[in-house]
Amino acid sequence: GGIISNSIWSELTKLFSLIGLSIFIYLIYKIGLQRILESLARIQLTTLVIVTLMLGLYFVFTTLKWNAILRIQGVNIKFIDALRIYLIGNFYGFITPGTIGSLIRAKYIKDLTNSDSVVKCSTSIVIERILDFMVIIFLSLHGALLIAKEFTNIPMKLIVILALLFIILDMLILKKPNKKIREILYNLTPSKFKLKLKEIFNNFYETMPKRRKLIYPLILTIITWILLYTELFILSRGLGMQVPYLNFITFTSIATVISLIPVTISGLGTREATWIILFKQYHVLPEQIIAMTLINLFIGSVIPSIIGFGLSIKK
Repeated sequence: GGIISNSIWSELTKLFSLIGLSIFIYLIYKIGLQRILESLARIQLTTLVIVTLMLGLYFVFTTLKWNAILRIQGVNIKFIDALRIYLIGNFYGFITPGTIGSLIRAKYIKDLTNSDSVVKCSTSIVIERILDFMVIIFLSLHGALLIAKEFTNIPMKLIVILALLFIILDMLILKKPNKKIREILYNLTPSKFKLKLKEIFNNFYETMPKRRKLIYPLILTIITWILLYTELFILSRGLGMQVPYLNFITFTSIATVISLIPVTISGLGTREATWIILFKQYHVLPEQIIAMTLINLFIGSVIPSIIGFGLSIKK
């Protein structure tokens, strides 16, 4: 039964990934290749050099953040090894929906540390994802309030409460649930999965550090996202977009949240559609957005993924 459900899940994942890809291809078709190429031709070499350097810096900081989490957990690996594993994870993350492939990093850590459980090794990646999500939600709050005020009747208080609930929920995941909550979870689980769930639960929380120890990785997380969004902002200016810096960052955070829905590869399609809607008020042309995506995708995802692929086949 497990094999069938796994194959169904893998087929569904493939199917979902086509949704975002279809949106992206449709946008290119609707805008027209000629207009996109004209936008791409506008970019200056200086902008490309700055963007490449900033993306290189982004990978350094992201690896530092992940390595900091590993060190708190007592896993000491050299920065260069962490960077190698991160780039390999990036390659797998790039070719799978919702960057699920990044969890391949857990397997590499397991092999490096001779650990007995992949679940134990995946805790650092889950922590990293939670910190990412907390920072993105926080950065997108300003934009969500702007949208609510301009285009909807949604009360602002509700948006603030929802954002806070998301952040609190994330913080709760970082703490092992108390015995009563665990008992409820076990009771809701079908008996044949109970033992497995208990084992996964214990392995997962065994290496979970105290939340106060995660302040340094959280600071690094804030730096990585601001660095990435500033790089995109510089690229947008190079393509002639005139979106104010703070609004660019907050709207891009919203686009990131939407791109996390696992219906696409590397957020393609869903993120661009969101940008087109949100940046329309600044007279940004759809072809400028597609041009920005293509440049960023090539420098920030394709090149690191090729490096990651090379490192994954090199023993």
